[in-house]
Amino acid sequence: MISKKSLALIIIVAMASVLCFSHFAGAHSGDEDAMGCHICETNCEQWGLEEGEYHCDDTEADSGNLITSKLWIKAVINTDEKGPVKAVWKRGGQDATAAGDTVIWGYFHASPDDVTWGSEENPDLFVKIWFDRSGRVDVNFFHVSVPEIEVYSDYPYDGVPDEHGTTTMTTRYIRQYYLDGQSNMEENSEDGKPLEDAAYYPEGNPPGYSATDRLRIGTLINTVENGPIEAIWHKGGESDTADGHRVLWGHFYASPDDVNWGSKNNPDLFVKVWFDASGRVDVNYFHVSVPDIEVYSDLPDRESYNEKGTTIMENRYIRHEYHQYEVVKLETDYGDIMMWVYDQTPLHKANFMRLVKTGFYDNTIFHRVIDDFMIQGGAYRSGTWEGDNPDLINAEIDSQFTHVYGAVGAARTSDNVNPERKSSGSQFYIVENSNGTPHLNMNYTVFGQVIDGMNVVEDIADVETNESDRPLQDVYLREASTVMLTAEELLENYNVNVLVQ
Repeated sequence: MISKKSLALIIIVAMASVLCFSHFAGAHSGDEDAMGCHICETNCEQWGLEEGEYHCDDTEADSGNLITSKLWIKAVINTDEKGPVKAVWKRGGQDATAAGDTVIWGYFHASPDDVTWGSEENPDLFVKIWFDRSGRVDVNFFHVSVPEIEVYSDYPYDGVPDEHGTTTMTTRYIRQYYLDGQSNMEENSEDGKPLEDAAYYPEGNPPGYSATDRLRIGTLINTVENGPIEAIWHKGGESDTADGHRVLWGHFYASPDDVNWGSKNNPDLFVKVWFDASGRVDVNYFHVSVPDIEVYSDLPDRESYNEKGTTIMENRYIRHEYHQYEVVKLETDYGDIMMWVYDQTPLHKANFMRLVKTGFYDNTIFHRVIDDFMIQGGAYRSGTWEGDNPDLINAEIDSQFTHVYGAVGAARTSDNVNPERKSSGSQFYIVENSNGTPHLNMNYTVFGQVIDGMNVVEDIADVETNESDRPLQDVYLREASTVMLTAEELLENYNVNVLVQ
């Protein structure tokens, strides 16, 4: 006699197999293997496959995903905004090793319909599934994002999860595995720090890869077969979030020229880089494979790594953290001016940065120039008065910020019409007098300081002007933008110590 559960399992497996084959209508696939996967044999290109490549369909079932006809996985993200939301599965790829193992990898992400930060290019949970030739099945979950994520798996699939765990910021790794008809689960607690054991201190210097124009990342996989080998970087994607953050992700893998298990679709190290809107940069490494892997990063890229560590099976997660700070760059007809804007004047900083980033100042002119006093801009565009940004800014006059040489202040109307000394919504000035202008102290808000380019300010102050102090020939602020610099760069290049700001 066949039990009801066994009968249900037979029906489910049969249905999943039909769904799997239906995807390949028009393409010829080999017989289904023990996992419900196929090898594409003909007409593979039209399905984005290569001849001989494994493929297993992902079918939604019971609010999760059938990765093969026998393996089901699911992830639920516990968000602050909406509580628990079902994560979206995205397959990355699959492959078979020369030894007869099969690997499938991908990731879960939040839906943009549920949260503003949800995106196919913002992985929340990396997944690598290993079908060992011995019959063991490993489902490896790597926690990437901030919210807690519940993870489930079921093998063979019968509609009732065999394993359920929760990944967190400290429980970064969960392995759910199946062997000899039994299911098991193990998890690692991680703090993101490299091991202090001298035996694991990385001493290599791999060429690495430019993840961005300022960030270099690299790895060395310590293989049994060939010793340390440089891993190959595969960029998965990148995008901006609605809140002004940026994410870049991908993985490193061993070259098939170095080891027989090397493949682009056999990730050895997942990577997610988070560029926070605050200026913080997190480089997150997640160890996937068996060998020890040395990880390196450098920001800014100076061809010698700032941070390094070694990921191992017992310490799978390493995080390299950098801090960058925004500096304003004004490109004028006479050269560039670099400005530091004070955190201690938050209303003025937020307003000024917003105008810079939205292009408000681009192609405006310096409409008031007085030699040995100051230069002023932020209201004229293409020689035509367009007025201030209409939003006045509440005064943030602070005795620690005075009108020294190079001080950046906010223009305003006189006390008789503006007794609260509110600032213009867009006009600013730069003090050009080498002795400063102390008579303005405590009367106007000083919200920044020129840290480079005062020679440019002096050249602009020297131009000929009319009786209204307007240059006879327009002096343009061609573009205003922000540049991200580390504390080390600010100190070395501009003598700005952010630690005492």
